[in-house]
Amino acid sequence: MPPADNASTQGTEAALSIETALMIPTVAAIMVDGEINDGEIAQLMALCLHSPIFVDNSEQQDAEIIIDATRLVQMFGARTMCCRAASALTPALRETAYAFAVAIVGSDGHVAVSEKSLIASLVGWLSLDRGRAQQIASIIPVLQNGRDS
Repeated sequence: MPPADNASTQGTEAALSIETALMIPTVAAIMVDGEINDGEIAQLMALCLHSPIFVDNSEQQDAEIIIDATRLVQMFGARTMCCRAASALTPALRETAYAFAVAIVGSDGHVAVSEKSLIASLVGWLSLDRGRAQQIASIIPVLQNGRDS
């Protein structure tokens, strides 16, 4: 796996690793309310654990990717970094990044207006087909049904 991007020494012109590019839209979506809490970090780590893209990483490598993505979004903004992430990803991986963001944002059962707005913006920033994005977004809540559903 390529090393994680070092946000403190690289600018927006530096190449993103696939892993960091995938993480940026998700981090941007959960940061829209101002911060990432411990529960969201745990969900991001679980997402990495179950993704074939991150399967060869150690827990420390995944944590470094999350930290780098967070720093990049903080330094350069969600739109700039999500558009950069899109240019580093194939169309299929842009869909994966979108699905990750939708899954994490909706995992607590409550999606704030600011989160909905950012998720809607991701469709354009990641150059996704709107119909396909709607399909992806409609599947995620089904995966989160509880026993009483």
